[in-house]
Amino acid sequence: MLDLSLAICTYNGKQRLPAVFDRLRSQINLEQVRWEILVIDNNSTDGTAEWVNQEQQSALNHCLPTIRYIPETQQGLAFARQCAIENAQGPWVAFLDDDNLPDEHWIAAVHQFAQANPNAGAFHGKVRGDYEITPPKHFDRIAAFWAIGGGRTVRCYTTNPEASRKRLLPPGAGIVVQRQAWLDSVPTQLQQVGRVGKSLVGSEDIEAMVHLSRSGWEIWYTPDMCLDHRIDQSRLTREYAMRLMH
Repeated sequence: MLDLSLAICTYNGKQRLPAVFDRLRSQINLEQVRWEILVIDNNSTDGTAEWVNQEQQSALNHCLPTIRYIPETQQGLAFARQCAIENAQGPWVAFLDDDNLPDEHWIAAVHQFAQANPNAGAFHGKVRGDYEITPPKHFDRIAAFWAIGGGRTVRCYTTNPEASRKRLLPPGAGIVVQRQAWLDSVPTQLQQVGRVGKSLVGSEDIEAMVHLSRSGWEIWYTPDMCLDHRIDQSRLTREYAMRLMH
């Protein structure tokens, strides 16, 4: 029986996925962790499927677990994540986007926190910005819109009075969810489907967290899980920021 499933949701990610897999090959302290990798392909047209097939053939040489390629034809990140939940074989599903680069102990930290917190419906960790160019002045004030942030201490969103008052919930980058909690609490069709095409309207990750919270599941942050979020130059323009925040 598996301990967790790692799901990478991607759209035309052939150029980005190699860096993610390089980080996965570098994971440490996994002697007690039984896991799998799911690549959820959301209608890619750039040869992503062929690249994953090559990676599947070489997985044993790179000490990776089973890699499963799963196409999802309904466009939108919400559909890709639901597909991952339905196909995962582990009781916990850890999500990475194809521009998320986990630290070498990320998987081990996921497993450790999951085992210690059975009442958690979801949890996430620190997200650092990995910028192609230097961000604009005062970018740190709005970095949360790019799912960048964290802190030094463990905290529970659903039991912390300040977090509850401000209705704070984590974004989807690097989120880990308890599969059965999601199946029991989150509708298969969310109101927000995630970013599609040129639209930057998201919020599907927050919507899923709201459903888990309302069902009584705890939602946590742990600084032991760290990843880098790659932000290319095109996503650091004023025009992109205005589209992202409206």
